[in-house]
Amino acid sequence: MVEHLGTQKSFRFSDEELKLLDDLAKQHGGQKAAVMAGLRALKGRGAVSDEELIALITQRLRERGRKR
Repeated sequence: MVEHLGTQKSFRFSDEELKLLDDLAKQHGGQKAAVMAGLRALKGRGAVSDEELIALITQRLRERGRKR
């Protein structure tokens, strides 16, 4: 019986995206590991918590205040 080796996927990356992937690949031990770490981190994050929302609003208001 032949073992299923998985499904191959192919993506094109901009220079900025490729740099990010390469940087994270160093931290996670490879490009696939970096992608999977990102996907796992996103899984289940369907909504922003109240604390995250308040922090985001606070940060944006501070940034707007600096621009004026």
